[in-house]
Parts: sequence; structure tokens; C-alpha cells
Amino acid sequence: MLLIVLGVVFFVLEIQVTSYGLLTLGGIASMTLGGLLLVKTDAPFMQVSLSFLLPTVITAAAIMFGMAWLAMKARRRVPVTGKESMVGEIATAKTDVAPHGQVFLHGELWDAVSEQPIKRGDEAEVRSIEGLTLKVVPRHK
Repeated sequence: MLLIVLGVVFFVLEIQVTSYGLLTLGGIASMTLGGLLLVKTDAPFMQVSLSFLLPTVITAAAIMFGMAWLAMKARRRVPVTGKESMVGEIATAKTDVAPHGQVFLHGELWDAVSEQPIKRGDEAEVRSIEGLTLKVVPRHK
């Protein structure tokens, strides 16, 4: 019974700790061994059926690997909100930016700073954000 509990603990720890699937593999092994050793007897009708044990362990493993895959996929995604999402975006200069001016991005007017002059109406790429000021560079077409 302790091996089955240990398998469940490994599955829970896999969610909390970055182990790249090693805890899941340990959980699978523990649950399988725990299920096989659950009843110690020679009578076949008293033992845990493999037709019950294997689908249970395989389902638990598939769920854990699926959750790990989704977590890794979410980790690689580009931020879509906040300051981080604006870096690399293309803004339109509403005034001349030489070195200060305003740009239009995501439906908002932003103060902008550029080391290279940008004419009104030209496109600019956001390089970084400091407070409410965007650091931009001219976009070369």
C-alpha cells in the first residue's frame, strides 16, 4: 500500500518540482509495483488483476505526461500582455521623434525616445520600455 501512496506523492511532486518527468516515471513504477504486491497470496482470484492495474497506471501516466507537455508549451509562449508583449511591436509615429515624440501602438499614444530621427507617419520598432516611455528605432522596410 505504501508503494501506491508513494506513487501518488511522486505525481503530486511532479507538479511542484521541475524534474522533467523523472518523478512521473518513479510514480508509475511505484504504483505498478505497489499494485502487483498489494495482496500477497498464491490464489489467483485474490491477486490484483493486470487488466485493472495496467489501464489505471497508464491513464495516470498519460494525464501526468499531458500536464507536463502543456506546462512546457505554456512556458515557451510569447507574453501577450504587459510590457514584455510590446517589445518588438511596430508603432506609428504621430509626431516627429527626434529624440522625443509620440507614437501610436495598440490603440494608445505613447511617449517615445529614439536615438535616430523618425518622421511623422513612419513606422518604428519598440526596443524597450522605461516607465511610460518607449525606446524605439526606425523600422527599415
